Amino acid sequence: LEQRGKASLEKRLLQRESEVEELHRKLNVCEAKLANAEKSQEHVAAAKMKEVNDLTDRIAELEAAVRKRGDIIDEVSASLRQWEEEAVRYKNDCLQLEQREKEMESTHSSLLEKLEARRMDLQDRDKEVAGISQRLSSVEQQKRTLEQELVSLTESVERYSEELEAEKSVSGELR
Repeated sequence: LEQRGKASLEKRLLQRESEVEELHRKLNVCEAKLANAEKSQEHVAAAKMKEVNDLTDRIAELEAAVRKRGDIIDEVSASLRQWEEEAVRYKNDCLQLEQREKEMESTHSSLLEKLEARRMDLQDRDKEVAGISQRLSSVEQQKRTLEQELVSLTESVERYSEELEAEKSVSGELR
């Protein structure tokens, strides 16, 4: 785009320069004719002088237009350089973002691996807890059984104590 714009402006500039050269040539021709005409005719000299002034004005206008076109080309070139710099900055930003994305993907993968390891660890612990719960349930069952046996033994001891007391009292009476 920059090259096409420059090429177009340079083409116009060359056209303007060629017009200026043509006008200079015409001016030279007119000035020569004017010099010859002044010798022969006063009224022709005034007309040629007007034409020379018009051509001089036109040349000045064209030269101003050429300078203006040059200024425009300079401005466009500066803008294009600025856009190129911005494009480089944008590309660098994109590269940095891609690098960050890769780092984040790596971190994500690492976290997924850690999460999977943690999940497996928790499953192992859940199995351990289930085993402990079963053992605890078994121990509680044994505790209840032992408590029942203790109650039964306590009742037996109380009966035995009562029987022993009764026997002692019968034996004390018998003596």
